[in-house]
Amino acid sequence: MAKYLALKGLDVDVFIAKNTATPDGSLEVERLKVYQYPIELSSAGEQVALLSVGFGLWLSTRLLRGNYDIVIACGIRGLFVVGTLALVSRIRYGYNSLEIYSGARYEHGIGRWFKCLERWFNRKACISIIQDSKRADLLRRINRLGSQLIALFPNAPYQSTNILEEQRDRFLRRFGIPEEAALVVYSGSLQTRWSGLRRILDSVSGLDNEHVLFLQMRAATNFDVGEGIEELLNSGKLVISDKPLSVEEYDCLVQAAKIGIAWYESDEENIHYAGLSSGKIAHYLRWGSRSS
Repeated sequence: MAKYLALKGLDVDVFIAKNTATPDGSLEVERLKVYQYPIELSSAGEQVALLSVGFGLWLSTRLLRGNYDIVIACGIRGLFVVGTLALVSRIRYGYNSLEIYSGARYEHGIGRWFKCLERWFNRKACISIIQDSKRADLLRRINRLGSQLIALFPNAPYQSTNILEEQRDRFLRRFGIPEEAALVVYSGSLQTRWSGLRRILDSVSGLDNEHVLFLQMRAATNFDVGEGIEELLNSGKLVISDKPLSVEEYDCLVQAAKIGIAWYESDEENIHYAGLSSGKIAHYLRWGSRSS
């Protein structure tokens, strides 16, 4: 989104906190400046409260002297930080909703207070931004937004601009994948229940020897994929990458693939309505008709 706004002629400052499990994204665009939180976090599961307080203190001096027309809070943590700062300043802010928080666990105890805060800060925002119309309707209902303006901005992950033929060949050799292999790709939060990972793995044994399943984890997180994996790995039908890939490396993976899998098997509203906003599908559609 920041890149899109800069390309449209707006001056954009981006304030980010990174961890060692997050791949780099290219934001080298005219009119766009990136400011990084000086403490690099060591894992994908850093403490929310500790990060929010530290990041908020670091951000406050920059926002309050920046004279911005609008501040876009990204995700729930960004909303809590920017919403709190807005209580003591004249910051005009919007909420880029990356997830939708609903269901039984947000109706009682700590979850209920969490949801009340999100809803309150969201209603104070001048605009909400979300990926597609179904999720917009869901957000309006759950957070009781009334007539607040909701803008749609599809999930558009960083991508290269060209076919990466030479890099793609090197990428395949790096993972020991034959150039003639029919590559099947699945990436994301593989350790979650809704990922369908076990059923996908069970189907690999039914593939012929030309097919190779490549599992790319969203972040460097340890998890147990279950029994029978060693046999699949030794047969060459399965490759697992548990380290983040750069933008170019992930594009090489998608460009080399014959089949891309996106799986959202859940009754939870946030996941159930993820298909239209899936970054994986956006990537597949981008390169599906252009890769050779």
